[in-house]
Order: sequence, then C-alpha cells, then structure tokens
Amino acid sequence: MEKTPEKYPAGGVRAPAAALFVLFFCVYAWTMQGVRVGSDELGMFLVARSLTQDRDVRLDPRWASRVVLVPCAQDAACARFPVGQSLAELPLAAAAHALFKEQDSPDVFGPGMRTYLLVSLTNPLLGAAACVLMFLFCMRLDADPPWAVFLTVLFGAGTLAWPAAKTLLSEPLQMLGLLGCAYFLFAYGQQGRLRYAALAGVFCGAMLAAKFFLGVLGPVILLYFIWKLRERGEPLPRTLAALALFAAPAAAGVAVTLWYNAARFGNAFEFGYYLLNDRDALHRFSAPLWSGLHGLLFSSGKGLFWYVPCAGVAVAALPGFARRRAAEAFLCGGASLCLITAFAAWNQWHGDFAWGPRFLVPLMPFLVLPLVSLKDTWLRDRRAVRGVLLAALLALSIGIQFLGATLRTGAYLAVARSQAPYQLFHKPGDIRLRDDLLNQHFIPEFSPLAAHVWLLKHTVRNSNLPPDELRERMQRDFPWKSLVRRGMPQDPTPAAGWDMWHAYFAEHAPGARAWIAPVKSVLAGAFAASCILLFALLIRKPKNGH
Repeated sequence: MEKTPEKYPAGGVRAPAAALFVLFFCVYAWTMQGVRVGSDELGMFLVARSLTQDRDVRLDPRWASRVVLVPCAQDAACARFPVGQSLAELPLAAAAHALFKEQDSPDVFGPGMRTYLLVSLTNPLLGAAACVLMFLFCMRLDADPPWAVFLTVLFGAGTLAWPAAKTLLSEPLQMLGLLGCAYFLFAYGQQGRLRYAALAGVFCGAMLAAKFFLGVLGPVILLYFIWKLRERGEPLPRTLAALALFAAPAAAGVAVTLWYNAARFGNAFEFGYYLLNDRDALHRFSAPLWSGLHGLLFSSGKGLFWYVPCAGVAVAALPGFARRRAAEAFLCGGASLCLITAFAAWNQWHGDFAWGPRFLVPLMPFLVLPLVSLKDTWLRDRRAVRGVLLAALLALSIGIQFLGATLRTGAYLAVARSQAPYQLFHKPGDIRLRDDLLNQHFIPEFSPLAAHVWLLKHTVRNSNLPPDELRERMQRDFPWKSLVRRGMPQDPTPAAGWDMWHAYFAEHAPGARAWIAPVKSVLAGAFAASCILLFALLIRKPKNGH
C-alpha cells in the first residue's frame, strides 16, 4: 500500500535523504582511521590495489609481515578474505592510482599513505548509504519524518555502524547488503514492482560476496520474500518472475565468490581459512554454544547489550512491532537469531581486534527497525517522559560509539594483552588457547568500555605531554587498578591518542598539514549545512500536491 503524500516532508524524501547522506558521510569521513594499522582490512585493500594495477588477485609475498597470506595457485601468495569488499574499493583504488601513482610500503606510515587514505572513504560512503536506506525504510513503515530521522540518527551514530565505518573491514558492506535486500523486498511487498525484486537480489549478492558465511540468512530472507508475495496474492507467473529476478543477481554474488576461490586456489569451494597452522584451522567452530552466546550478548568486553543500548529496547519493542508488522518482526528476529547462533560457535566469535561484537554489525538495522512502533505504543499519554527517555537513550548510545569510533581499540587490546598481569593462559604464538583475550572479554575491569573512558581522559588532557610523563600519569589510574593495584602496565602510551586519519597524518606526514585543515573545514561545513537543511525540511509544513 502506498504511503499518503502528507507523510512525506516538503519536497518528498529525496532532500532529507540527501541531507542525511552528507551528514553521516562527513561524520564517518572525519573519524575514519585512514592508515594501514590493521591486518585484515589491509589484505582486502591489497587485493583491490592488485586488481587495479596488475589485474591479478595474487599479492606480493613481502606483505606477509603485515597481512596473513595463504599459499595459492602457481606457488603464489593470496589474501584469505572474501572479494566483495575489495571489489567495492575498486573505484577509489583506481582513482588513487591515477592521482598519486605511489609505491606501497609495508610500513604503516611509509609510502602509499595517500592512496590508502582515499580508498578508506569506501566505508564512509557505504555507511552513509545504509543510513539513507534506514530513513527510507522507516518512512515506508509509516514513521513520520521527525521520528524516521531520529531512528536514523540512532542507527547511524548510536550503533556499531559508526565504529565499523572507520576501517576498511567488510562489515559495512555486509550491513548495507542485508539492509538493502530487506528494504527492497519490503518495497516490492508494498508496490509490486519487479525492479524492486531485482534490486533486492543485487544487495543480497553484494552481501554474499562480502561474506559468504552470511548465506546462513538465506532461509530467513527467502521465507520473508515468500511471505510478502503471499500478502500481495500474486499469481503464479508473476511470483516466479519476482523470485527469478531476485535469485539471478543473488546468484551472481555467489558466482563471484566461487570464481575468486578458483582464481586463487584452483578450487571453487576452497575458501582459504584452514590452509595455515593457525587458530582458525585448529579450533574452527569449536566454541560451546552457551559460551559464544554469553560472549556475544552479555560479556563485559563484547556483549551486544552493553555496546548497543538500543538492542535491549528492540527486544522489548519486538512484540508490539510484530502486532503491526508481523513479517518484518519475523525478519528482524529471525535474522538476528540465525546470525548470533551461527557466530557463537566460531572460535573467534568476538571478531577482535574491534569495538564490540564486530560480526554482529550486519544486524544493526534490525535493532532499530522494531523501534518504529514505539512512538504510537509507548507512553502515549506521557510524551515529556518519553522524550526524556529517548534523548537519554540517544545520548548514551552516541557516547558509547564515540569512544569506539575515535580512540585506539586495537592498541588498547594489544597493550592489555601483553602488559597486564595475570594473563595466566596467554603465551605469545601459542594457538592452543582458543581465546587469548580472556581478561578483556570477561573481566569488567579490563573491558574496552572502561578502558576507553581512561584513554579519552588522557587523550584529551595529556596527549601533548612528553612520553615519560604521559606514561607516568596513565600508570596512576589504569582501569584494572581496583582489581590488581600493583599490576600497572609497563607502557600504555601507544593506546593514547586519537585514532583518526588527520591525527596520524599530522604526526607522521608533516607535509600533509597544508591540506588537512582545508579538508576538515570542508567536512565540517558540509556537516553543518546538512544539519541546517535537514532541520529546515522537517519544520516546514507539507504543501498540497507534493
């Protein structure tokens, strides 16, 4: 059923959607890491660079010091990650190659920094696109424009969608693929346009190319689509046409993955994860289900309900949402249950080194969509109280994600693992232990949440101090002091400081200072303009005929 024109803000949905895209792109671009710190994301970048420059998926073995490489065809070395993220990076990788023509270096701050920085804009673009789809989805679910914008801000800045956009890991593409698939299936259910079925298949194919394991969501997605087809009462020929148009591009994503496997290993069904003598090959899916579920949902260091406060609200809102939108409640609940259960058994269910439960990032839209029904069902007669509670939820959510999006999560985990006392089981290089970050995952005093408050304090107050003085001050109030008073870290200073590209470039590429300030000014100006435009659109009354 079509939405009535009065539901839309003046000028339709395009203007607020564009404003939201610019707003979130500016936020994500400002806080992105933009340097070659991580390993997995560097591997995906190297594949994109190799495809751009050499038309090849094989990598130079000299990168083995920075990236996990696996042996592949013709005695070469390859990355073991899916190809979807690398394909998404190709446009910016080609642009960077044409602009800079830099030689890459395995050094974090060596030659090639500008190329990596430009390609790092991929995930801010994907994340901003996901925010637009979230806004459009909320509007189609009959949210009024201010409520749709609120939920979009909660999604884009108050869930793991924000920290995920700061690196070149593939989770934003997975999330966009799943959200786009759900959105266009819902749009097909409303309007019955076959192109929506095809677009849903395109997004599903992108999701599978980014992470083939997300195929575990296939039954839920297919059942949801069939549900929407039955709601429309489509005749059999049109039902088959819609299913075929959905299946074809989704199958293309599978075909790309199988081609990539064959190009690397000569075997379309070899994914490369068990070819090395490492923790993944040894432990695989060996985590007890109860242990993985506890870790993903409730543990102090990775629990979803701690890192994404709206998750608890979504669980409470799901029954009311189901009464209004049964199919969509099934999709949100079914997809969440499938993915959480599947990853709970994986030996590295935590997805470290990352902020929060990284593997659950694709579910972030489904933790916000059930909240659409709250405005009409929750505290209807006490709007002031509801407004205060929602503002508190938004502020808390944004505060938690700010810690993960701006500070050095990976550096803290490295410091805590190697320098904190009583790491009874950890032995460097010993893969027999399935989880070598037990303190950080399960002891609250070592949780990254507590640690990042500590890091924020010293980054804001003391980051300009000489290293010896900064180390001394950080050793006075380390977060596990109440647990182990004499267990101060030897040198926690590598974890202090902003984990953002402009901070790194200003420190390690002094010549970049000349262009950092103008770029930051453009981002700040565009952010402010998008906020003003969005506010103006929302307060303007709709006109007849729009």
